Amino acid sequence: MMQSKVLVVDDERGIRESLAMILEDDGYIVVSARDGEEALQKIKELKIDLVILDVWLPKIKGTELLKELLAIKENLPVIMISGHGDIETAGESLKNGAIDFIEKPLIKAKILVTVRNALNLRILEKENNRLQQENENFLQMLNKVYDLKGDSQGIEELRRKISRAAGTDFNVLIQGGEETQGELIAHMIHLQSNKRGKPFVGVNCAVISPDELCGCPSRPGKLEEANQGTLFLNNIDQLDLPAQAMIFKTLADNEFSVTDNATKINPGIRVIAASLENLEERVRTKTFRQDLYYRLKEITIKL
Repeated sequence: MMQSKVLVVDDERGIRESLAMILEDDGYIVVSARDGEEALQKIKELKIDLVILDVWLPKIKGTELLKELLAIKENLPVIMISGHGDIETAGESLKNGAIDFIEKPLIKAKILVTVRNALNLRILEKENNRLQQENENFLQMLNKVYDLKGDSQGIEELRRKISRAAGTDFNVLIQGGEETQGELIAHMIHLQSNKRGKPFVGVNCAVISPDELCGCPSRPGKLEEANQGTLFLNNIDQLDLPAQAMIFKTLADNEFSVTDNATKINPGIRVIAASLENLEERVRTKTFRQDLYYRLKEITIKL
């Protein structure tokens, strides 16, 4: 494992040597500087992983040097040290980007814990940034797969509707078009929404049973699989009235807290439904539940 390189900046030789001894005994490589000019030179020339910086230096204050160091290397972890117990200076240093502040006299255990924590924090931040970038790259790739082709006025308006729907947590009803179009739009809404890192669970209501969708005591359903994500109900118009009643009740229950003894369905599931038939007409003919229709059509996209 590569050793971390620490730069100690202090105008007192004794402090520099004491810190070097403590850190080198713990496996760190230590370089030192007695003033700001020397510190800036070493930051530019060497790969420094962490800086321990005295607040009071000749020519330039440590708080000012801190800004210059971070201007050269933005995410450089800097620990400030001072023998004056200046809380105001500590606050200013932290505000300007220092990762921690230690008072003199320096205690070995405190120094080592602070250095380890600072380096570990930067490692975690780098890993988090890497994972976020990977996730963003993956989402961009998915958006290329789930994309609407063409640049007609109708396609542009549909893209705007998808974007507006994705910016909310409202349920969405997609009406008309073809079966594959509804699924494409549902995927696009999910990928552009704040639920894109959560599950997307697609269900074909023409072939699934209500128990498979809503779950039963012996088996979880698709609603539970969609935990905090998006549930896509394709062909919602194919459900008979009893199945519609069961889905309506399950969706209504989903808005409230559930006891530990009940089936665990987490609130926050967003429902996107697609229907090839006109559900408003089906409501008028009493072949589709009005309450379910209004729960689904918080946002409507017509194809």
